[in-house]
Amino acid sequence: MKIFNIKISVSALLALMLFGFTGCTRTEQIPKFRSVWTDDTDRVWVGPEYWANRLQDWRIADDRLECVESREEKPMRTVHLLTRRLGADEGNLIMSVNTGLIGNAGEVSPGAMTGFLIGAGGKLDYRAASLVHHSPGEDGGIIAAMESSGRAVFRDMEAEGYPVLAAAEKIPESPPDEVDIRVTALPADKSYSLTLEIIDPETGILLDRYDIMNR
Repeated sequence: MKIFNIKISVSALLALMLFGFTGCTRTEQIPKFRSVWTDDTDRVWVGPEYWANRLQDWRIADDRLECVESREEKPMRTVHLLTRRLGADEGNLIMSVNTGLIGNAGEVSPGAMTGFLIGAGGKLDYRAASLVHHSPGEDGGIIAAMESSGRAVFRDMEAEGYPVLAAAEKIPESPPDEVDIRVTALPADKSYSLTLEIIDPETGILLDRYDIMNR
């Protein structure tokens, strides 16, 4: 298990189809959050619970959230959940997303990835933190994602080029076009462990997994 300094907070990254958020503290159960886009309305605005970077880079289509910006000069597109933020109390966190390619996407860039951005703008007001997208910097957070190869990876959003912090050594063979990505944060020895899992939604088979520990 890799050891890193992780600042836990939450927001979302790239082409999301269904987003689920569950958190709890020792003293109370925090209500779950589940994204729902089922009003049969295709549009650019993603809804009042979110902030999209940028507005025109995302759309609601076919009851899911899609990222439509793929140019190399716009490498990191994010959507932040505005109605949930983790506090200072110790507790567990589980986030999951069903994500995949948009229609006949053709060739996928080797640098493409999809998943979660964790800890973005932890020292900022939530409105300022929601603006974090492709520019790395202090409190940029950690990317927990699946690369286009199907590999589970943690990347550093505080450094230029989003360098790899930790990644699975084995690349899965022929990853499906649609996967479930789950991130779990659990208290561990006065710290937190992070687990990233890539799951086949049709079979429930675990395709890839990686763990890191906060220090």
